[in-house]
Order: sequence, then structure tokens, then C-alpha cells
Amino acid sequence: MVITPVSTRPEIEADQARHGGDSGRVCIPNATRRIGRILFNQQLWLWGQDIRRPEGNALITYGFERSRPPEGVKASNTYRLAQADGTQIFLWGFGLCYHRAGWGGIFMPRFAFTPRVIACPEAPENVWSPAQLTNCHAPHSTAQ
Repeated sequence: MVITPVSTRPEIEADQARHGGDSGRVCIPNATRRIGRILFNQQLWLWGQDIRRPEGNALITYGFERSRPPEGVKASNTYRLAQADGTQIFLWGFGLCYHRAGWGGIFMPRFAFTPRVIACPEAPENVWSPAQLTNCHAPHSTAQ
């Protein structure tokens, strides 16, 4: 998948003009977004099946750590894979976050396939719902 600046895609420029968008915004074409939403939802479902394997939880086998929600909080587990370079991947039933220490990250919600920039240099620890990711916003440029 290629994410291109809006200003380089004529069909997106026309859509942008209709909706009053700005030329610095990054846009995923509707067809790509539709397919991406289906495939990403399926991938999260498959990861959910991986944790139920008769042989044991595949995510833990691959090096993820599981965190259970606090008592009284109705939520699913969080799975986190930490790399030596400070990069972390968080998996939730509601999406995925790729985060780099000191930089920030990208959150991809499960059913929308709309990447969100996480402007916070600290990793999103102890998150149990997408509403807790309050420092997310749409990318404002191709650099983001």
C-alpha cells in the first residue's frame, strides 16, 4: 500500500475539493481503505485465534507479553512486543499501535483503517480502550 500526498492524486484532489480538505493532508484512496479495513479486521481476528491455539498462545511464543486489564475493567488483554531499539508493538482487540521511544507512533483502529499519529514520545501503557488514546490525530503531512 502506498500512501500519497493528496496533491499528487487527481481523483483525491476532486474529492478533497468537494469536502474542503487542505492540500497537506494524507489520504488513503477509498478502494484501498475498503480493502485494508477488511484485511486488517481479518488479521486482528486471526491474532485472536492465535492466542487460543491448543499448543499454547502463539503471541507469547513469538515474544509478546500479555497484560490483563485491571480488576473491574471490562476489556480484553493487551499484548506488547518490545524491541531492543525502543520500538514496541501493542495489539488490542480494537487495533494495533507501532511506537518508537522518544518519537511517537501510529495507531491503526480495527474497523476504520485510518492511521492515527500518536504524538506522545512515551508508549501507550495501560490502555484498555481506544478512548484512552487521547493524543492521536490524523497525519497532517506525508512526513508524519
